[in-house]
Amino acid sequence: HGPHILNEFEVCQSGTIVYSIGNFIFNSKGRYKKLEALPYSAIAKLHFEENEYDWNIELRFYPIVTDNKITNFQSRPINENEYRNLQKMLSEKNVTNLSKDSIGFYFSTNRDNSELSVSFQDQKTDGFIINNIILQKSNEYKNEIFSTSNLLATEFEKRGYSSTRIGKYLVVNLEKENVVFLETESSYTSLVGSRIVKDKTMTKIFLKIAGLNVMKGMSFSTKEKEKAYNYAMSLPASVIKPADGNKSRGVTVGVNNREEFENAWSNAVSVTNSKILVEEQFIGGTEARYLVVGGHCVAVFSCISPNIIGNGINTIEELINIKNKIRLKNPHLKNRLIKINKYRLSVISSQGYELSSIPDNGVTVTIDWKSAVATGGDSIDITDETHILYKKLAEKAVNSIPGLDIAGVDIIAYNHFQEPQPNNYTIVEINTRPGIGGHHYPLYGKPRNVAGLIADYCINRALKERNESNDN
Repeated sequence: HGPHILNEFEVCQSGTIVYSIGNFIFNSKGRYKKLEALPYSAIAKLHFEENEYDWNIELRFYPIVTDNKITNFQSRPINENEYRNLQKMLSEKNVTNLSKDSIGFYFSTNRDNSELSVSFQDQKTDGFIINNIILQKSNEYKNEIFSTSNLLATEFEKRGYSSTRIGKYLVVNLEKENVVFLETESSYTSLVGSRIVKDKTMTKIFLKIAGLNVMKGMSFSTKEKEKAYNYAMSLPASVIKPADGNKSRGVTVGVNNREEFENAWSNAVSVTNSKILVEEQFIGGTEARYLVVGGHCVAVFSCISPNIIGNGINTIEELINIKNKIRLKNPHLKNRLIKINKYRLSVISSQGYELSSIPDNGVTVTIDWKSAVATGGDSIDITDETHILYKKLAEKAVNSIPGLDIAGVDIIAYNHFQEPQPNNYTIVEINTRPGIGGHHYPLYGKPRNVAGLIADYCINRALKERNESNDN
């Protein structure tokens, strides 16, 4: 048991006072507003851990959503966006010990400095760092046109190398040899490596052999729909996607029932003649794209699910239009606007809203559980903030597949800014033709000239191979 609403606790010198202990049933939306309270309660738990001399004892509160209009009378743990909504309220109560464990998000009201109570500031949690970046003004770009081929051609030209276009291919003349690009996939990429990566099921096997974390899953032919359904329902929540898909086409996240499965299956089948992959959803993490060039991670951007932040004035539909106007000014995002469909309406509805609803100031409403820039997600550069060992994980993932030179690794993690642990991340997939627009033109954070880094890599590789040839 815990407080009916999270406002009803007080941290004092001798400990924590929790008022109105109850059974969490509290769905009076008007009362939430009157009390200026978010629709969350919390389960209280004492956490004991033995140390060398005695015991560390910590009081943890696990926030849950208790507005029955949102949850349909089935309370659930808060998600990533709801966690961020809590931060301001908790900070006003001088609660800074926020973290996550195997159960879910929690905050601690301990006033000591035990190992179990690490300062929120010190933890550098995803929510804290990403929120700080988002609070800054979105990046502005002046009439630039995004083209992968143009970016690469310009960078090679700066270094004294000419290029020509043959259809959709860019051919760069590096003295005695040509390097050919199809977007960012180069002729240095091995055929075997490319084929492995295009098969998501096979990629997972190679990653597991390398000792890297992947989610449990199985692939099914398009004729094995019922078997796939039964497997999906055996998982806490599922992701349904084509085994050979790219750019998030045909991917559905958060499948929990028959109707959602039917829609997800149809969505996946419509974009592939291959198998359909059903895998367990990694709940609560943030997705980031790690760009690896020549075996080194050179840039990282986080992708936040399509969302809007309420201001207490505009409807959700109006806020989507406002955000799309911002995206129209971004060279990479102007053709990747937030669009509404039946599935997204159900996502909005699951949070207790309609397009005509007016969210309170500062409240985040998720439009889609899937975090893809191509479908309306926010791109946020986190290269400098990302923990070095996560960059090493991305490099290891690429090196586990033979013959990859330029690759994008998608990783979902609870915290990209702390050292990775065995169960706090998963590798989603590897791409041999990674988009670079999110690095050059992030919505928030520092733009990264990765086209220049790709050009340097190719030039250095060509020179090295030529020197080795001359030596022989």
